[in-house]
Amino acid sequence: MAPGTRLETVLFAEDAEVIEAELRKVLETGVPIIASGRRVRSLQLPGMKWTMALSAFRLEDARGHPSGVAVVVNDISEQERVRRHRDLLHQAATRIGVSLDVVRTAQALVEVVVSGFADYAAVDVPKPVLEGNERR
Repeated sequence: MAPGTRLETVLFAEDAEVIEAELRKVLETGVPIIASGRRVRSLQLPGMKWTMALSAFRLEDARGHPSGVAVVVNDISEQERVRRHRDLLHQAATRIGVSLDVVRTAQALVEVVVSGFADYAAVDVPKPVLEGNERR
């Protein structure tokens, strides 16, 4: 972005307002923001959210008076996606494989799937399996 470009020209207004309020606070207080992660929505890619790490530092003139804010933004969407997948795999490994009970295992599977990436999940278990009469 060119200096002076408003965030609302590239981000949804709600996202831009939150970030600009934080940048004003940095300008007023001098307290920097360091790699603060946040999900934002782009106007150029409607429907897509991305995760950014925002760092902001107050700039001062030779007399120590505030003169602006320097902002560094890094797209960390891929790292966040990988972290979420890794967390889901860890959750699956610790919850699904801990029991030989078919019903408990099926329930754990559904819980992991729904918490990770689905709104609804079901496991169909044949009646003979539930009764312990499955063929070997």
